Amino acid sequence: MAAEDILRYFDSIRKSDDEDPMHKWVGTHTLRRGILIKFFKWLYYDSVEAKKRPKPKVVQNIPKYRLPAFVYEENISLVF
Repeated sequence: MAAEDILRYFDSIRKSDDEDPMHKWVGTHTLRRGILIKFFKWLYYDSVEAKKRPKPKVVQNIPKYRLPAFVYEENISLVF
């Protein structure tokens, strides 16, 4: 499995604003990103203690996404 395959997988999770106006795909992306990074750390460096494992090159370029500010503002108004 190459880094391009992983990036292609994450691109398939991403949705347009019309399909997902609340940007819920960001949470899915973040969760799966963490799981895959943890898995590949174990796969490449299983003999190293878990907290000391470096990030393999195959997962180093997976981008982090943050929710836009307007999503937080809309959710806060729904709560209060």
